[in-house]
Amino acid sequence: MSLERIWPDRAAVTADELVGEGARAPEGRPWVSAIMVASLDGRATLGGTSRALGGPQDLQMLLALRRRADALIVGPGTVRAEGYGPLPCPAVLVSRSFRVPWEAGLFAAEGQPVLVYTGTDAEPPPVTAAVDVVPIVAAGGSARLELRAVARADGDLYLRYSV
Repeated sequence: MSLERIWPDRAAVTADELVGEGARAPEGRPWVSAIMVASLDGRATLGGTSRALGGPQDLQMLLALRRRADALIVGPGTVRAEGYGPLPCPAVLVSRSFRVPWEAGLFAAEGQPVLVYTGTDAEPPPVTAAVDVVPIVAAGGSARLELRAVARADGDLYLRYSV
């Protein structure tokens, strides 16, 4: 399954060539981008996973984008449904309830950095991955975990795990 660039000239290319280096974040700040797949009717999954929504070329692009990422933010339900294993970058999970699928391959990968942002101060069970649990308290002392609070989290955590 090859990929083809059609502009500025037709040529066979790899997914990594298409993704390229691209723009970089300002110094001291993470570069945030999002990628997802959806059906024409707006579904993000079919049969509980996203696998049926793309083809081999889509998978090549997804993996190339992950190789370029400083970290991958993913929900615990997605880790559970998709069966995530080791990633080429640190994983960042956001869970209000701390119901994390600790049995997933992601946590069995030796040395896999995983940050779990949560509104609780719970400890993870023993896992192989390098898991750090980061309790986040939203503005005003609320225990309600919001992505804005994660985005404002101490920059040292980002720098510690940046690749």
